[in-house]
Amino acid sequence: MGPALASLAESLQQIHSPEEGVDFLMVRVVNALVTQLGLSFADASHLPLESNPLSLEPAQCRALADLETLDWTQIEPEFLGALFEETLALNPRKRKRLGAHYTPRIQVERLVIPTLIAPLRQDWEACINLAEVDEFLDRLSSIRVLDPACGTGNILCTSYLLLREFEREVLAYRASLVGAAPLERAAAVGVHQLIGIEIDPAAARVARVVLWMAHVQDVHRSRELAGRVKRPTIEVRDALVQIGSETRRSSWPYADFIVGNPPFMGNKVMRSRLGASYVQTLRALYPTVPDSVDFVMFWWHRAAELVRCGSVRRFGFITTNSITQSQNRQVIQAHLDAPDRPLRLLMAIADHPWIDAGAAVRIAMTVGGCTSAEAVVSEVVEGLASGQPVVIRHRRVPVIHADLRADVDVTQAVVLRSNQGLSFQGMNLVGKGFRLTGSEVQKLGFDVHNLPPIIKPYLSAREMMQVRHHRYVIDAYGLTAAQLQSSYPGCYRWLEANVKPQRDQNNRPSRRKNWWLFGETVPRLRTAWSGLERFLITPETSKHRVFDWCFAGTIPDHTLYAIVLPTDAHFGVLQSRIHRVWSLRTGGRLVDRPRYNNTRCFLRFPFPDGSETARHDVGESAGLLLAHRQALCGSEPGLTLTQLANQVGSSKSASNDIQHMRALEHRLNDAVARAYGWPVSLSETEILAELVALNLRHAAREQKGEVPV
Repeated sequence: MGPALASLAESLQQIHSPEEGVDFLMVRVVNALVTQLGLSFADASHLPLESNPLSLEPAQCRALADLETLDWTQIEPEFLGALFEETLALNPRKRKRLGAHYTPRIQVERLVIPTLIAPLRQDWEACINLAEVDEFLDRLSSIRVLDPACGTGNILCTSYLLLREFEREVLAYRASLVGAAPLERAAAVGVHQLIGIEIDPAAARVARVVLWMAHVQDVHRSRELAGRVKRPTIEVRDALVQIGSETRRSSWPYADFIVGNPPFMGNKVMRSRLGASYVQTLRALYPTVPDSVDFVMFWWHRAAELVRCGSVRRFGFITTNSITQSQNRQVIQAHLDAPDRPLRLLMAIADHPWIDAGAAVRIAMTVGGCTSAEAVVSEVVEGLASGQPVVIRHRRVPVIHADLRADVDVTQAVVLRSNQGLSFQGMNLVGKGFRLTGSEVQKLGFDVHNLPPIIKPYLSAREMMQVRHHRYVIDAYGLTAAQLQSSYPGCYRWLEANVKPQRDQNNRPSRRKNWWLFGETVPRLRTAWSGLERFLITPETSKHRVFDWCFAGTIPDHTLYAIVLPTDAHFGVLQSRIHRVWSLRTGGRLVDRPRYNNTRCFLRFPFPDGSETARHDVGESAGLLLAHRQALCGSEPGLTLTQLANQVGSSKSASNDIQHMRALEHRLNDAVARAYGWPVSLSETEILAELVALNLRHAAREQKGEVPV
């Protein structure tokens, strides 16, 4: 069914608008299901039963006839909604702008059960007699569930079907109390208990059909008496901002529970997708939400507010796993630390693969409430790779922290003064024309073996970890345009031709004005590396956390972090397992790749207070490891740092060189552990606990004017 409907939907878009195609096909689905179930058309009076006639090709007529003969009583409603989104029956540009996407059913259940069903089950298990069970059934049929970004109704549909299954379970238990089979009756739980907010009218129309399908199919399968279908409430509007005579925050309808999958939209693309004016208004209406957060955190903040004020019992959201990054954690932490009725995280999955192979994201799930109920941390232990079955391990814990972990609260660590001014993100050129190949350097009249001060070697994260190319940049830092033109006229003309046209279109006035300079020249880094022969570099985003030396005078790209520490001992500590464990926990992620963050990974990282002998051992071990690494990459043509790290981490690689590399890594890890004064066999949790404690001790000493060695 899927490919046929998808093909028909796409072919309709060749001559009709996406909205016309949606309405046309939805009408056919509703009519087919009404006929197949023997329902009255009055039961679907709130749905589209007519649409504008569309001119169809003969092949489209045949495809439509085939689809209408399908057994629509067996087709999952949420699949229908997903199909319209995934096959572009809804406007693809609009879907990208809104961040909409399909949420697979199994993922939705992992969210809906702890958000909605688990607290209701606790209520039911407290019932001890028939009267209390009947009272609970009455309450079950009156609760309201809100999805403030409902799309085509996927999450609401799953919520409804789980409520219906739970209702039948309670009815069976009731029958056991009275010694009789449950009486046939019209469904008490109905779609009228579902509320959605959706900004896209076409998606809202699909959602109404999806929820109606879910109801009539479920009643048909359970052989219950079919009463008149009460319609769900799907409000077509913006869920965050109400723009009119008075611009204000949008109100959300009353609900007992909130579940949803708000738009996946990073902070850096909000202005381009939503418009600068909208983003400015949004931030003005939610002043306590930091400007640096992703779009989804406005939904998270709004739901948390409603739970904390007692209007909503629990909320649960699916988000990207960037919710654990420092800028987004601020929102979570503020609600967890609130003095008045603080929020508790009741369930969290920090990193879950997206099942749809077409979506390059990893998700997180969070459930929030103000109850004292035991919390559950869930972790994917198998299936993180795309397309593999997911196996999840659940742990009951007393508390879940803002980073969605339950063991060690690394967010307690503070910035250390002794680490400030040492780590910097590299330079953002903002203009491809700054880059030069060796031949282009020669065309400008210079020798790559004897470069003038204005031409410098250039390195990006990709080149560090993959194949290194000999590239250069024109770095006019410290020169005015007139000085550049006078001293290096060829470079001036090159930048004027290859950089200035792009810079003239840049949104930032300073970048338009200073078009001959990098977009981010990072003066503090230039001052910090003055007098050094080398500095450390590491990629911002990489599968492996690798550090390497970079010779002074090289311009590190903004995809690299530059750390101005001079000794092999510093390199050894940062390259060790201890720092790797810390950076993986405190940093963020881009899809499945860890991201290094200066504020969290470096500024809060406590270096060891070890003796001179211990530091010497670390430096010696680091030097041996680095020398062997360089020898391997130099002796095997094409062997990159990424490939080498893959081989070291793979049990399939057993060459003598790789085994020796592993032995050197173990030696370094042991030396660093001894420098800290710790056993070499500490677990990751124990390492994190020790580092947080050491961080706080260092900070206390710094407050007293002492500087850790």
